[in-house]
Amino acid sequence: FGITNSSGCYFGYGNEEDQEHLWFQCPYSREVWNKCLINCNVVRTILPLDQEISWDQNHMKGKGFHIWIRRLALNATVYHLWLERNRRVFRNDYKPKENIIKAIR
Repeated sequence: FGITNSSGCYFGYGNEEDQEHLWFQCPYSREVWNKCLINCNVVRTILPLDQEISWDQNHMKGKGFHIWIRRLALNATVYHLWLERNRRVFRNDYKPKENIIKAIR
């Protein structure tokens, strides 16, 4: 029926796919996040999931334009990484990370 039951990384990095790996530890996702941070003028390394959430809560307060852009970039990155993951799972179709980064911009 086209249902997959794998717990491996669909970005091709062999690790078990959990939230930590999918969003922040997978080399594919890390590169997308790094480009997103650079585009938002944020200079720092990718943190573990709980620290990322804490950082976002502390640094995305307010209503300034740069805060609005960072929030938008965060949401777009999550959306496009999830879209790419599902494209790979359900359609066996792969886009290079450069295409994902371009879509986020």
